[in-house]
Amino acid sequence: RFHEALNAGMPRLGWKVALSDASAMQRLGIDEPAVAWLDGNRLLRPGDAYLAPAGARTAVEAEVAIRIDESGTIEAVAPAIEFIDLSRPGGAIDIILSHAVFHDAVLLGQEQPFGDWVNSNWPPNGWPTISKNGVVAEILQPSMAPGDFAALAAAKSTQLRTAGEKLEADDWIITGSLTTPVPAGEGDEITIEYGVLGTLTVRIGNAG
Repeated sequence: RFHEALNAGMPRLGWKVALSDASAMQRLGIDEPAVAWLDGNRLLRPGDAYLAPAGARTAVEAEVAIRIDESGTIEAVAPAIEFIDLSRPGGAIDIILSHAVFHDAVLLGQEQPFGDWVNSNWPPNGWPTISKNGVVAEILQPSMAPGDFAALAAAKSTQLRTAGEKLEADDWIITGSLTTPVPAGEGDEITIEYGVLGTLTVRIGNAG
C-alpha cells in the first residue's frame, strides 16, 4: 500500500516505530518493534485541526520525531502527536501492518537541531504531559522512552532494507509513544507539553 499511495501522489513523509512493548512483541511473535509508513496526505502542522474519519475511534500518542539527512544520520528533532484509529482490526501482525499499525495522521511541531538537544535533554524528565480539555490525562511512561535515538535509527534502517525499503533524506521517524494512548473525540482539545521541545495543541474535529 505504501508504494500504491506514493504512485497516487502521496508526499513521502517517513516512518513510525510501533509495538515496542515487550508483551505486545511476545503476543504478536515479533522480536523487534515494528516499523510502518506515515501517510504524507495526513501531515498536520501547528494550528491545524485534526479531522477524524467517519466511524474512527481516535486516540492520541505523544512522540518524539527525528529527521534523517542525506547521510542517514539524524539532523533534527521535533515534538509529534500521532493520531491512531482503534476501530481498525487487530489480531495477527500482518493485519496490523496492513493499516500501518492504526496510523491515521501525525502532527509535527517546530524542529530543532538534534545534536545539541539530545545531549542535554534526553532521557526526558517530567514530560510529556497530555492534557485533554485542560485536565491532565496521561504522563510520561519512562519505560516507553527510546534509550538511544541513533541506535534506533540504525535499527530501523536495517529493518527497512530487509523489507525492500530504505530511509531517504528528509524522512521523519516518529520514535514510539512515550505514553499510553489517550482517547479523544470531536470537540476535545489536546495539549501536550514536551519540555524544551515546546507545546503542541490540537482540536479534534470530524471529517465525516
